[in-house]
Amino acid sequence: MTRIKDCVIATILFSSLLITCVSCFASYISAIPNGNNVPNPCSTGATWFGVGHQAANGGGPRNPFGSSFAQANRKWTTELCQADSDGDGMTNGQELGDPNCVWSEANSSSTTTSLSHPGVCEPLNSPACCGNKQPWLSCNVACPTTAATTLPTTQAKTQATTQATTQSTTESTTTSTGNQFVIVTENSTDPEDFMNMTATTN
Repeated sequence: MTRIKDCVIATILFSSLLITCVSCFASYISAIPNGNNVPNPCSTGATWFGVGHQAANGGGPRNPFGSSFAQANRKWTTELCQADSDGDGMTNGQELGDPNCVWSEANSSSTTTSLSHPGVCEPLNSPACCGNKQPWLSCNVACPTTAATTLPTTQAKTQATTQATTQSTTESTTTSTGNQFVIVTENSTDPEDFMNMTATTN
């Protein structure tokens, strides 16, 4: 009988704690613009309800936006809005539909389209977001290899250098001195590369 009472008490305590957590979770969602409409970058059409957490459904460690949100005393401040918590080049306000940082719980005017996650660096497969930047994220995204990323740049630099060298060594300057025309090849140290050609004029 005692064990049954203990189980009942434990169930009641757990239920109370769960209700409290859900209540807090809901209050945090309403404390930021579009808090209940943040897209899940790992699943098209899905929502990331635990906006400030590494887990999409909330709970557990915080993601970069969650840390910034906590530092702002869990309030949508101008500083939090203008910050780029995930380092993807967009402010938290831009990602949550409040680019001008004018949103408040009393004045919930915000854009509801083109939203993105303020705690997840996107695009996921971009060089800025790949690698070990967010190892906690499990999206099975194929990141571009270093060779594939640097090859075009290397080729462009090589071609530009070759073209400049060729142009520099083949350019010539023609000057006129009386009845003689002197053709001088630039960037040459070999005396044989200098040719003096005389044209007889009538």
